Amino acid sequence: MTDGTETDHGIVMDVNDERNDILHNKIDSANDDVDLLFRTVRDAGRWAFGTVFVEVWALIENGTQLFRPNGGWWLDESYHMPSQCKDTTMDDFIPAAPLAMGEGLAGVLWAESVQVNPAVAMITNEDNRRIVWREVNSIANDPDQPYNPRLRAIANAGFGLAAAVPFNIRGTMGIVVYMARETCNKTKLKSPSNERYLKSAATL
Repeated sequence: MTDGTETDHGIVMDVNDERNDILHNKIDSANDDVDLLFRTVRDAGRWAFGTVFVEVWALIENGTQLFRPNGGWWLDESYHMPSQCKDTTMDDFIPAAPLAMGEGLAGVLWAESVQVNPAVAMITNEDNRRIVWREVNSIANDPDQPYNPRLRAIANAGFGLAAAVPFNIRGTMGIVVYMARETCNKTKLKSPSNERYLKSAATL
């Protein structure tokens, strides 16, 4: 039998159409997943005090790098983000490329805030553990920190503070990175109620 032809039994099977339907269903499903992730991340940022930028970074299976999945970010519409970090048509566009441990903002926050037990590959994120907010400029200007153009652009954009909340959802591990303005009310940003919200939002 050949694609789209009649068989010896007179049954017409358009295999190409069937394959196209399967492919379109997979694409639709993937798009639905991306949209769901974006809406979840957006809601996490919108209802948190002081947060203007949120990213999700997941650990690849071999545990050597973090990657940002499609749809895994949200930016407050009132905040200016450098075009080189969001406009894919620009010659100097800087993609959210995979990061090694200790590389870039997410890599540094992962290394500092997540405790990994290699024997059982578990993340410990106790409820009573405080969220550590770091100055983005301090990380970007650290002489021991490998130069990362995206980290530099984020620092230049005025994202003053950043914190990471680890997650382990059905075996997928990673961190949610929250960023805040340098001028935000730090007392409210670091309040127990806001930290509880940030932790709960990271595990949804």
